[in-house]
Amino acid sequence: MALDEIPARGYKESSYWIFSCTERSMTPRQHCLACLQQTPPSVFEAALWVSSEHDAHFARHAVISDMDQLQRQIDAALPVLPAPELAQPLLRQLNALGFQQYDWNPPKPDSALLHKVV
Repeated sequence: MALDEIPARGYKESSYWIFSCTERSMTPRQHCLACLQQTPPSVFEAALWVSSEHDAHFARHAVISDMDQLQRQIDAALPVLPAPELAQPLLRQLNALGFQQYDWNPPKPDSALLHKVV
C-alpha cells in the first residue's frame, strides 16, 4: 500500500497530512482553501496550512504527531461516558495537562498561528 493510500485514524478516508504528487506542488494557501472547500470543511487542517504559510520553520508533521499523541493521552484518561457528558472531564484533563485559556486582549498576532496557540 502506498503512503498516499493510508487513511488516518479518526479522520476522513484520505489522510490530510499525506498528499499525492499533484498536491505537493500546491502552495500552502491553495492547500488551506482546498481544506475549506471539502465537505465537511477541514478547519483544523486549514489552520495548519495558514501556520505553514506564515512561519517558515513550522513543521506540520510534528504538530500532527503531537496532536495524535495528545488525543491518545486524553482518550486513555477520560471516563467511559456518553459524548454529551464528556465536556467537563475533557476540560479537567486538559487543565491537568497545562492547557489554559488565552486571555490576551487584544489578541497577539501569534494567536492566529495554530501551532503557537496549542
